Amino acid sequence: MTLLQLYAPGASADDPRSAAIDALLSASRAQWPLVKLADDRFVLALKKHAADGLETVRGPDLFLATACLAGDPAALAALDEQVIARIDKAVAGIDSSRAFLDEVQQLVRERLLVGAAPRLAEYSGKGALVAWARTVALRLALNLRRDTGKETPHEDEALEAMPFQGRDLELDYVRSTHRADFTAAFADALASLDAKDRNLLRLSIIDRLSVDQIGAIYGAHRATAARWVNAARDALLERTRKNLAERLKLTGSELQSLLGALQSNLEISLNRMLRE
Repeated sequence: MTLLQLYAPGASADDPRSAAIDALLSASRAQWPLVKLADDRFVLALKKHAADGLETVRGPDLFLATACLAGDPAALAALDEQVIARIDKAVAGIDSSRAFLDEVQQLVRERLLVGAAPRLAEYSGKGALVAWARTVALRLALNLRRDTGKETPHEDEALEAMPFQGRDLELDYVRSTHRADFTAAFADALASLDAKDRNLLRLSIIDRLSVDQIGAIYGAHRATAARWVNAARDALLERTRKNLAERLKLTGSELQSLLGALQSNLEISLNRMLRE
């Protein structure tokens, strides 16, 4: 069986994905010459994480992650030197002490590699492995800080507590009469966001990170990070409005009035709405 057939059973011999697989393998072996991983194991990882297309896959990163999961010593050393060693900048925004950074690095190693379901198995190759690992590290660092007595909001509550601007009597009416519909509309909107947008909201709203810190996690300029966060917020609000309008089946002036209220008058969080 060829590598192409392993990736896409039934594909013809002239399928362009064959060349793409070869190119990903070549790039991966060039970047990690000491790492040993069977071709078929890498292709199975491609099939698992990139069955819908190979164009956006970071081959060398996925290759390294797959080899680490296979226990290759050179891959594990590279992960430590090229990935885990580069999480410090993101974690330093929480606690820059060497002891804290060392502890977080160890927690990252354990989370990525240890257990029946190591977190590294979830890496899809769709983004830089370093940025993905920084996000894992940041979550662990925040949990560690919480465990040492510095509280942060519970994730689910904080996501529900996303602030919107303003307040008026129309919103009070919507909140009091359509509480369940609003909650469901928000939950559906949140679930419809892609993983990156959800993570940006978590970092911004739950963990209260600045755009500088978020930019450091993704290796992006603060202005780019700010645009990403604002776009994610806007998408969540727009989808919440759309979902609520569909649920309540409002038309004409009622719909416009409600959407206007949701656009500019939602300083109160969902969490507070549900608790009142």
